[in-house]
Amino acid sequence: MGPAWALLPIAIVLVARLVGPDDLDSNDQAKQCLYVLDVWEEGRWVLPMERGNIPATKPPLFTWLAVGASALFGGPAELPCRLPSVVASLAVAALIYAIGRERWSPAVGVAAACIFATSHTAARLAVHVRPDMVLTALTTAALLALHRLDLGRSRGMALLFWASASFSILAKGPPGPLVILAALACLSFSRERRPWILALLRSPWILLLLAPLAWFVLAMTEGGKEYLLGTVWSQTFERALATGSRSGKGQLPGQIFALFASRFAPWSIVAIAAGLALISRRSAREERARFALLCAWTFGGLAAFALSRGQREDYLLPMIPAASLLVAGALDRPPGPVFSRVWRYGIGAPFFAAAGCVGVLLLSYFALLSPDARAAGDEGIRELAGIANAERRPGDELRMYGAVANGIRFYTRSNRPSSTREELASLLDALPPGKDLLVIADRDSTEQLKPLGPHGLEVIASCPHRKKGLVLLRGRHAETSGAR
Repeated sequence: MGPAWALLPIAIVLVARLVGPDDLDSNDQAKQCLYVLDVWEEGRWVLPMERGNIPATKPPLFTWLAVGASALFGGPAELPCRLPSVVASLAVAALIYAIGRERWSPAVGVAAACIFATSHTAARLAVHVRPDMVLTALTTAALLALHRLDLGRSRGMALLFWASASFSILAKGPPGPLVILAALACLSFSRERRPWILALLRSPWILLLLAPLAWFVLAMTEGGKEYLLGTVWSQTFERALATGSRSGKGQLPGQIFALFASRFAPWSIVAIAAGLALISRRSAREERARFALLCAWTFGGLAAFALSRGQREDYLLPMIPAASLLVAGALDRPPGPVFSRVWRYGIGAPFFAAAGCVGVLLLSYFALLSPDARAAGDEGIRELAGIANAERRPGDELRMYGAVANGIRFYTRSNRPSSTREELASLLDALPPGKDLLVIADRDSTEQLKPLGPHGLEVIASCPHRKKGLVLLRGRHAETSGAR
């Protein structure tokens, strides 16, 4: 069984997710799109901005990759913004296969890649415009380096490990390499592994960590004290140790274990059983050595995140590749000769995992046919943005007012702060002859804006979006009345 079989399940999931309905405003995806738009139009490579004045909450590695993909497509659009996550998903599956093949057999590598592709967390985030899958590709590359060091294959692995750790910081910030460090901390209790761990820590390639430090210095130069306190401090240290249970903004300690058990089900049961078997003295020493790295990565990472304030599902993703390998490896030698043959020839778990991928594809297809699903997704704001772009002529002003979704900002390429009512009135008074002012506002603000200008603002179009909906209005110069 070759790597093509390992890539097939995740490829099916990717196609299903790309053709199915999705909401760009869900899970902060549109915010990442605005960072891409800011770099593309304003050239702020070091510290991209949301709406022109809110610094990015994450380092810009994902933004840089999305800008590079956008250059291939002629400019920022939804597909190139999703492309880094798509490529990273395929890379994760390939890395999982490589580790499973070298540690057990090609069948285990394919099975582990199938398990990863059919997990809820991976399928959900596979095409999201977020840095999570890119981070997971980097951490899984570090896992590959540790795996080969564990097998005594040290050539080039220090470079791979520290490059992956360095770029993981540029992908997610200081929490990026947390699962890597947690795995190293757990493995350091093993006397057999301490020599190569110490050699790894003494490697000159550790200096690659200066790259994210250099970016941070540049970002501080651009953002100043406001960026340090308002973004870096709040995004890192306020989430680092506190659970937030008193304020109601966080989760109880250890809640991420419950997320793992539910979101990675049914495989989480096998993973937990394999972890318990590892610490059992009844298991053979060779088997304990085979599973130690994967258990340290999976459960060490979960323990590290257990005290975090924001124990969300996306925090699980860097642990899912190791957990998938743990499950596939644990089932590599199941009881019973019949099931053992079925599994070893790759017809067991890979078959059911592929069937799960087909199920995801069918569900996405039928959801795409549902008008309710389309209304809940991005179709409404895409249509409204298309109307706004068609109505907008050279010289016309396009502004946002009120609680406008970031998705409509991206589709209309309007990455600027929302205007006040007074600013809109001034723009209408200063409009040159033959020029229009287009305003996108939430439905609740429409009545406040209609009286503005000499002829008032007329409603051109509206769309359902979340609870309020969005409205496109047009105002004209005092001497311009009637149709164009």
